[in-house]
Amino acid sequence: MEKYIQLSREDVEDAKQRVDFQFNWTNEIEKGRLVIGLYHDEELVGLVSFVRHRDLFNKLLLIEVLEDQQKKGFGGKLLAIVMWDSFLQPDNDGFVQLKSKKTDVETFYRHLGAIEYGQNKIFQTNESLMILKRYLPEGGEIQWITKK
Repeated sequence: MEKYIQLSREDVEDAKQRVDFQFNWTNEIEKGRLVIGLYHDEELVGLVSFVRHRDLFNKLLLIEVLEDQQKKGFGGKLLAIVMWDSFLQPDNDGFVQLKSKKTDVETFYRHLGAIEYGQNKIFQTNESLMILKRYLPEGGEIQWITKK
């Protein structure tokens, strides 16, 4: 079973005890970005950070699948959960923007239907729906941190 959970600074610090991350996820949280962890069978397998631009799109900033969990579809699922969230925001309509810095990943985004503007990739409504159908056919839900 898979779960998508918004991670706190403490969650990331705890995970760093067991996992060698490529990116500084604590820094993402400190910058006020949403950081979502993907758990498969209770184990953290990947993370994604993004920000919401009201009435426009979600901007995906970082995505990381742990090395031993790559090539299992988790990257697509992390992308899809950002799209899912975009559909839940007023007038975002599933639009997601990202900047690709690795050429091998660009092929993947192109295959998924991204519109390219240099390093910038944009997924519009129809492409996001297709990706959701493929990677989250039963939908998705993020467990959000509730502030007390």
